Amino acid sequence: MGTGVKLSEIIEALESADDEQSSWLDRETGEVHLLSDEMMDYAEEETPLAKIPESMRDSVEVAKRVQEDSDHRYLELPGKLDIHDWEIMDCFASTVKDERLQRELRHGIRGAGAFRTFKHLIHQHNLQDAWNKFHDARLREIAIEWCAEHDLAWREK
Repeated sequence: MGTGVKLSEIIEALESADDEQSSWLDRETGEVHLLSDEMMDYAEEETPLAKIPESMRDSVEVAKRVQEDSDHRYLELPGKLDIHDWEIMDCFASTVKDERLQRELRHGIRGAGAFRTFKHLIHQHNLQDAWNKFHDARLREIAIEWCAEHDLAWREK
């Protein structure tokens, strides 16, 4: 993998992180693979290829290679719990100059429904563009830090 991994693919995987899938970087090819829990289950259970939906077969083959990987060819990218969205929202709130609005945003991310409340508040106060730029920049930082942690060269495109 001489040219490095595409940072945009790492960031895209971070953006799509959720509880039902994981992303894996193939160190040899630089490809990022998004694998659902269902694909991983098919691979683990050694489900015959004929019983796997055709659209999932290639990904299930990758999932098998990930599960059998003893050479550390595949690296798992940070997942939803590693990204700490709450912390990103709190940091964003601290960048808001209006102290009343800053308090409102910080209060909004406490308790149940924090993500929904935060999204509502940034929409209500027309902060979507600022939030998106801030969030994108933080995901980029996380991606670069992750690459550095694993001694991976990266490139923009």
